[in-house]
Amino acid sequence: MIVVIVMIMMSLMMGNIVQLSGESLNNTQYVALLKEREQGYYIARSALGAMPRLLNDDDKKVDSLTDTWAHTIGPIELEEGVVTINIEDEERFFNPQYLLEADGKVEQKHLDQLRRLLTHLEIDPDWSNVLVDWMDEDSDRRYPGGAEGTDYEKVPCKNAGMDSIQELYFLPGIEKEKIEGSESADRRIPGLVELFTLYSNGKVNINTAPYDVLLSLDEELTENLATEIIRRRGDQPFENLSDLQDLPGVTGDLVYRLQSVAGVTSENFKVKIQVKIGESTTYLTAVLERGSTSSKVRFIKVE
Repeated sequence: MIVVIVMIMMSLMMGNIVQLSGESLNNTQYVALLKEREQGYYIARSALGAMPRLLNDDDKKVDSLTDTWAHTIGPIELEEGVVTINIEDEERFFNPQYLLEADGKVEQKHLDQLRRLLTHLEIDPDWSNVLVDWMDEDSDRRYPGGAEGTDYEKVPCKNAGMDSIQELYFLPGIEKEKIEGSESADRRIPGLVELFTLYSNGKVNINTAPYDVLLSLDEELTENLATEIIRRRGDQPFENLSDLQDLPGVTGDLVYRLQSVAGVTSENFKVKIQVKIGESTTYLTAVLERGSTSSKVRFIKVE
């Protein structure tokens, strides 16, 4: 971890920090805030520049919550302010983009996975047809429970792939609490925005996936088995899906079925960088796709 922090600090020091003179402005506090925001932005971008090195130095054969990238980096105190970095892999989540194949047909294994996930989240599994209708190119309503045309009040049915998870709020037939999460008598039920991603390879990493996503992978993957997977990976990450057969109740048939929806590695990582300078805090969120020798930015947002 010390090596990682040193590497990041070197990258930060090489970043160009823009200084605002503010000679033409009268409000000193306003000028100071602008300067802090500008500094925060460039420090965050410099920190992001160090992330591909961190991810590519990692062992790509297995990705788990014990890896260096999975632990909070910082707070790192610089002369200008304080930097904190958090990284999570996107392969821990369900990607609705894989519900449709290239020819527009429904991919049944991912649809079945979604229906199991919805059931566990106490959402009508037939709502999956609403989501498919939102993304498919035709205007034919899927049954049961699909939605096309006049079923939409806020916006027209998109009939194209999702560009943002926030599109879920436009879809009929689902309450806001199901999208954002809620509290039940015995547990917190995660919302879809917490378990969905648009940036993954379509295979859930069993070394990082949350409990609810693990349960969605197969009808034979029980609550006890999901709990055991989480316990075991905390001690020793799974190096391949076949390692699951070391657990009671896991058959070769189950492992075979999991091969199309699960794995033990990750390709996409969400990086969250917070830079605090004086009274200003800058937040940078980016998704990096890790390649064999380098990484590319798939998404970036600065607040």
